[in-house]
This record gives sequence, structure tokens and C-alpha cells, in this order.
Amino acid sequence: MDAESRARLVEAIKHARGNRSQRKFASDLGVSYATVQSWERGTVIPDLENLEAVATARGQSLEQLLAQVRAVGSEEVHKPKKAEDLLLTIRQLSREEVVRLIKLLIDEI
Repeated sequence: MDAESRARLVEAIKHARGNRSQRKFASDLGVSYATVQSWERGTVIPDLENLEAVATARGQSLEQLLAQVRAVGSEEVHKPKKAEDLLLTIRQLSREEVVRLIKLLIDEI
């Protein structure tokens, strides 16, 4: 992984953690505090299982997180231009996530 991708991954992990402490985030993911520290320093890259947990904490699929990390610039990350484009992404969600999305959309209206 190149330095730019590693930096994007570190930022994604910090975003997933949000306002939680590193200890709380580690506990929520079922990893050690030292593990989260090493992820946020960029010295260790999470395995796929933990990357998926980070993606979920960000409200993303693993594929979306990896696309964001690999992108050279934010313009390379898929950004839907119309509702039909977004529907393609929504179809990849589980039923539970679709229901959750509908509730979030209703709250936005």
C-alpha cells in the first residue's frame, strides 16, 4: 500500500472511531487498544475482517471503503449523479440496511 493510500486508510479509521476513545473503539471492534493505536499511526494495516468492521462503523460496505482508500483523488470514488445510480448501490445493501436507510431518509424529509 502506498503512502497516500495508507494516509487515507488512517483517516477512514479515525472517522469510523468518531468521538469514541481509542479504547472504546477497540472494545467495540473486539481488538486491543494497541491494535487501534497501530492502525491510527499507519504502522499496521487491519486484516479484511477488521477493515469490514471499520467500513460498517463508517456506514459503508467493505468495497466502498477500499475504493476510497485506493482512490488517487476523491473524484475517483463513485459519486451517484442521479437516483438510479444510487439505486445500484442500495441494491447491494442487506434488507436491514435498506430499512435503516429508508428510516434515515424519512427523518431527512
